[in-house]
Amino acid sequence: MYRRTYAIGNLQMLVKMYSAAQLDLVRMFKAVKKGNSYEVPLENLPWATVIDLGQQYRLISDGKPLTLTNASLTKMPHGTELIVGFLASDGNIYGSSIGVGRPMFKCRRTPLERPLDLWDAPGNISMPQVQAIVEDLAYAESINVSAPVKCVEDPNLETRKLVVYSWLVSILDKATIDLTKSELTYI
Repeated sequence: MYRRTYAIGNLQMLVKMYSAAQLDLVRMFKAVKKGNSYEVPLENLPWATVIDLGQQYRLISDGKPLTLTNASLTKMPHGTELIVGFLASDGNIYGSSIGVGRPMFKCRRTPLERPLDLWDAPGNISMPQVQAIVEDLAYAESINVSAPVKCVEDPNLETRKLVVYSWLVSILDKATIDLTKSELTYI
């Protein structure tokens, strides 16, 4: 069930990823060999938290977006940005880019890359090409995350997973998202 508190990322798994042999990448991280590297699925990246919502939801229903209400984030340091959104059936994440500062964009596409402070990533590990389609949202103790309706091109998209993606390794295991009081609704 999704209604609990989750750590954002996993620092111990990041350390294990760096020291993993090829067989461990496949076993532990479900990596798939692609050319000269091993691609680790989004669900197993140490800087992403993927939460199963327990059932399938339409991203938009009757013109209203699926919205996660009353989610709480721990206080974030200045310069931190998190992507919080729904992993849709087209492989993209639709939701919010949460940062400390003034929101600037209503509809922004950003490819997810490795965290900005992960300077020396292992050369044999890659991640899937995932785009986040987000609306900028200012950090608050309680947030509501929805798919930005104007950015969703296919009204038939579905989801069953919420993704919290950190752009900084330095906050892994220090930051959390609390979903104990949250609800999923269409508003």
